[in-house]
Amino acid sequence: MTPLERTRQQLDPVGAFSNRILTLAAALSAFLFVAVVVVSSIDTIANGPLAVMGLMAVGGASAIVVIATDPYRGPVTRSAHHWVAVLGVLATLLLSLSMWYTDEAFGLSWAGPAALGLLYIALTPYRPAREIVAIGGLATIAVGFITLLQVAPLKLGIPSAAVIAVVVMPLLALNLASAAFSLSAIHSLERWQRRARRAANRLSSERESGIARSVQQDRVTILNREVVPFLSEVLRGETIDDADRERARLIADAIRRVMVAEVDRT
Repeated sequence: MTPLERTRQQLDPVGAFSNRILTLAAALSAFLFVAVVVVSSIDTIANGPLAVMGLMAVGGASAIVVIATDPYRGPVTRSAHHWVAVLGVLATLLLSLSMWYTDEAFGLSWAGPAALGLLYIALTPYRPAREIVAIGGLATIAVGFITLLQVAPLKLGIPSAAVIAVVVMPLLALNLASAAFSLSAIHSLERWQRRARRAANRLSSERESGIARSVQQDRVTILNREVVPFLSEVLRGETIDDADRERARLIADAIRRVMVAEVDRT
C-alpha cells in the first residue's frame, strides 16, 4: 500500500475538494494571463509561431492541472507536477525566443514565470511543500538561466542580475507562498488529527470501562438470582430429576443471551 503523502488532498480530501474552484480559477487565469500578454504584444513579437507555441505550452500545463486535480481521478501524482513545471519552463523559453534580440526583448519573458507561479497556487493542496519548493526552485533556476542568455548580448545599462530578478520574482514568490501555505495547512491538519485521536482513545477507554462494569454486574446479578439458589437446592437434594435439568437449561440459556447481548453492544 502506498503511504500517504503530506498533502491536503490525502489528509483532508473534503477540504481539498472545497478548494477546487480556486484551483480551476488559478489554472484558467494562468492561460488567460499569457494570452492577454501575447495579444497585447502582437506588434512587437518577432516570431509569432514561437509565441503561439509558448501560449500552447501554458495551455497544456493548465490542462494538466485541471485534469490531474479532478476529484474522480485520485491523488495528483509527482509526474503531473513535473510536467507542469517542464511545460512552464518551456513556455518561458518559447516566449523569450519569440522576442529574442528585439528592443522589447523582455516583453514576454516574465509572462511564463508568472503563469507558472499561478499554476503553483493551483497545485497547493495537491503536492507536498518540500516537493513544491524543490521543483519550483529548479524551474526558477532554469528560468534565470534562460533570462541570462537573453540579457547577455544586450546593452541595457542595468545589471543583468536585476533583470533576472525581475523575471524570476513572480515565480519564486508564488512558489514559496504556495509551499508555505501548504505546510501551514498540513501542520494544522496534523494537530487536529492528533487531538481527535487522543479524544477518541480517551472516550474508547471510558466506554470500555463502563461496558466491562456493566457486563460484570449483569453476570453477578444472574449468578446471585438464579445460579446460586439453584446450586444450593441441588446440594440440599438427594437426586437430580428432570425438573432440575430443565431449570439448569433455562439458566444456561439466560446466561448465554446476556453474554451475546453484551458482545453485540460492544
